[in-house]
Amino acid sequence: MASNSSEKTAGGGGLYLLFVLVMLAIQYWWITLSIVGIVAGIWVTVVNIRKKRADAWRAEYTKPEAEAGREAASEAYRETLRREEQDRREAAERAAWREQMREDQAREDAWRADWEERLRAERLRRAAAAGRRDNYTILGIPHNSTETTVKKAYRNLALTWHPDRVAGVKNKKIATEKFKELSNAYEAIMDSLRQHEMSQV
Repeated sequence: MASNSSEKTAGGGGLYLLFVLVMLAIQYWWITLSIVGIVAGIWVTVVNIRKKRADAWRAEYTKPEAEAGREAASEAYRETLRREEQDRREAAERAAWREQMREDQAREDAWRADWEERLRAERLRRAAAAGRRDNYTILGIPHNSTETTVKKAYRNLALTWHPDRVAGVKNKKIATEKFKELSNAYEAIMDSLRQHEMSQV
């Protein structure tokens, strides 16, 4: 019986103490709130400090790898820039080489055209100079040629030396002189043949 009464007394005392604490917390609520705020502030501060330490440790631990990665990326970027610059230089050199080849080809073509024109002019000049002898030699026929032979020879030479069929200013001038020479020779031979025929009558 005594033990039962002592247990009831202990249990009642615990409830009484809890009741007193609750009443004090309610009565002095501002103190309770202050204590809760202080505890919460301490807890938040501790959490932030631990987080900062973890972040600092993580940054320190991963710093060499990050720097190595940045260095590798930078080296790759510089290598890309070097290759692009080299490609641009090679493209410019190829373009300059092609332009030089075109200029050389143009000069060679101009030189060849000029040389061919001079050669034609020289041939025309020599042919014209060689033909300044007698009328039959100018037409390239023997002295005993008939009228038909004279006409045929003149027609062929006139077609060859006609100014409209010759290209080039110099060649055209030489051809004009040669054509006049052929015409004069033809007319002179034809006049001579006609006079000879009339004298035979």
